[in-house]
Amino acid sequence: MESVRARPRRAIAFATALGLAALFITPAASPPAAASTGAGSSVTVTYSSYNVDEGSFRLTPQATKVLTPLSASTAMTINVDPSVQYQQYEGWGSSLEDATVYHLTRLSSANRESALHALVSKTGGNMNLWRTTIGCADFCRTAKTTGFWTYADNNGVPDPTLSSFSIDRDIADGKIAIMQRMKQINPEVRFFASMWSPPGWMKTTGSITGPQNVFGHCHSDGTEPRVQHGSTGPHHTNSPNDYYPVLADYYVKYLQAYAAQGIPIHAVTLQNEPDIQMPYPTTCFTPGQMQDFAKILTQKLTTAGLGTKVWGMDANLTGQTFAYADALLGDPAANAAVDGIAYHNYDNTKMWQPNAVAAQYPTKTQHMTEITQGANKLIEFFRGGVSSYTGWATMFEYSWCDAVDDNSNDLVLCNAGPSWWSDRRVNPNDPDADTPSLISPRAGDPTQYDLNGWYYIWGQFSRHLQLGAKRIDSTDRMGNVSNVAFRNPDGTVVVVVANRPDATGLPDSEAARYNTTQLDTAAAPLPIPAPHGGILH
Repeated sequence: MESVRARPRRAIAFATALGLAALFITPAASPPAAASTGAGSSVTVTYSSYNVDEGSFRLTPQATKVLTPLSASTAMTINVDPSVQYQQYEGWGSSLEDATVYHLTRLSSANRESALHALVSKTGGNMNLWRTTIGCADFCRTAKTTGFWTYADNNGVPDPTLSSFSIDRDIADGKIAIMQRMKQINPEVRFFASMWSPPGWMKTTGSITGPQNVFGHCHSDGTEPRVQHGSTGPHHTNSPNDYYPVLADYYVKYLQAYAAQGIPIHAVTLQNEPDIQMPYPTTCFTPGQMQDFAKILTQKLTTAGLGTKVWGMDANLTGQTFAYADALLGDPAANAAVDGIAYHNYDNTKMWQPNAVAAQYPTKTQHMTEITQGANKLIEFFRGGVSSYTGWATMFEYSWCDAVDDNSNDLVLCNAGPSWWSDRRVNPNDPDADTPSLISPRAGDPTQYDLNGWYYIWGQFSRHLQLGAKRIDSTDRMGNVSNVAFRNPDGTVVVVVANRPDATGLPDSEAARYNTTQLDTAAAPLPIPAPHGGILH
C-alpha cells in the first residue's frame, strides 16, 4: 500500500480560509523501484475556498509539485492504494428543470454561450451528467400562473393512444436548444430524465398534483395520487383501467422524440420520489407497484429498440430504501429490467445505504440524483458507493413576498423560482435553499450571470475526474479532514480533500452544517496529502 503524506498550510502560504484541495497526480515515467514510492511524479494542486464571496481561491491552480520518497514524519498521512478499487465514476452535473431553462434563456446570447461553456466544457466545469424532467416538476415557471403540464394532457380527456403527445413546449421554451448546445460543447454530456407526474387522466385522482395542503409520505387510503393499475393482482389500485402499459408508451414516445432532436437520453428513473405526495406534481408507487412498472417499461423499451438505462427508487435514503431496492433487484424479472438505484439525501443521514445495496447486488450502479450539497457530503456520497452525483435547481433567484407560510404579514425572503416554492418562505436549513444556486441571474440584470460557491466546490471533483475513473482506497476521515480518491483511465490519480467538514459546529441533524458556502466559518489549516508515497515540496 502506498503512503500519502501531508504538509501544513504554511508551506503553501495560504492567505484566506481554505476549503478544498484537488490533487491531480501524473505518475513519473520511471523504473518500477522509483515508481513504487511515487518519486518524481508531478502533482497539480487546485484550491477552492468554502466562503467563495470572501475568499480568493476559486478553482485556483497552484504551482506543480513533485513527489519525493516518503520519510519519517509526524505530519498527517492519507494512505492511497490504487490496487483496491470500488465503483466506477459515471458523471457529475445538475438539473435542467424548467426554472433553470427559463433563466438560461433570459441571458443574452453571448452570456448564455459563456454560461454553458462554464458548466459543461472540459476547460470549465466539465459537468457531464444532467438530470432533466419529463414534463413539468415543482420548479416550473408556470406553477403560479397557468399551472403544471405534461406532454399529453389532452384537456383531461383520456388518450390511451397518446395521439396528443408532443414535446413542442420544450422546443418553444428553449430547452431542446440548450441541451443540443451542451452536447456540442462537450460530446461527453449525457442526460437522464425523471418524471414527477404523467397526465392527470392516467391517475387515480385525475390530477397532475397531489391533494392541496397535503405534504409528506404517501397515504394508503385512496386519496393519494397513483397511476391506475387495475383492480386485480397483488399491487392493484382498485381502478377501472391499467395505465402502466400506456405510461410505458409515454416514456417511449418521450425518448424517441428527444432522440429525433439529437438528444439521446442515457437513463430514466422510474418516478421522482415515489414515496411522497405534495401539492405539486407527484405520483406514488409502492415498491411492488414500481416493480410491476419496471418490468413493463423495460419490455416496451426493448420492443422499441431503445437501450436507455432504467434506475429505480429515486427517493430519500430513509423511508423504504431497502424495500424498493429489494423489490426491484430481489425479483429476477425486475432485476433484469433495472440497471441501478437512485437516491436523494434531504434527510441528511450518513451515506451508507448504496454500499449495502451494492454488496448484495454488485452488478447494479448507485446514483445520487438530487440534492445540492457541500464538499464533506459529496465526499461521503462517493465513499458511500455512488457512481454519479447530480445537484438540483441549477439556476434560480429569490424574491421578496408575503409568504403563505409566514405570519408576520411583512415581506420576507421567499424561495427559489420561478417555481411552486416561490411564495414560500426560505428555510435556512434546506440544503437547496438560502444559498445562491450553482449559477444565478445577476441582480438587476437577468441577461448576465454569476457563478457561485457550489460551482467552485463541485468543480474540484467534476473538472478533474474522467468518465470511467475508479474510486480507489484511501484513509477515511481524520478529525476535520476528509477525502476521496480516484484513478482516471489515463492513469492519473485524483484526491479531493476537504479540511472543515464540521466547521459549523452544528449537529448532524442540521442540514446547514454542510452549507459551508454561505456560512462565515473561520480559517483552518489544511494538510496537503500527496498520493503515491511522497511528500510535497
